[in-house]
Amino acid sequence: MQIGVQEGSELLTEMMKEDPDYRNFISIGLQLEETPELAQRIHSFRKRNFDLQNSAEDPEAELWDMNQEYQELIKNPLVSAYFEAEAGVCRMMREVLDYICSQVCIPEL
Repeated sequence: MQIGVQEGSELLTEMMKEDPDYRNFISIGLQLEETPELAQRIHSFRKRNFDLQNSAEDPEAELWDMNQEYQELIKNPLVSAYFEAEAGVCRMMREVLDYICSQVCIPEL
């Protein structure tokens, strides 16, 4: 039986949701949400980090400030575990995308 791209994507999504790294990430995230001010601080940090990485401006001073804030945040074991779990999920996503890109070639025109 052959499945279509949509069905295959749904199956892959369910498999990724069952991955231990993803489940750990979700679990730690739920624990963080029990401390709303800490969760908000992390969400704010992640948003600023994302914006900085996608900015065309010279980020040197902002990078220094963000590194200082990161060092302070990871002193909390739950925050450190959250960032580690997030990195695991990002690695999983990158591996999936790298594999797909290596197998599905788009020819140059």
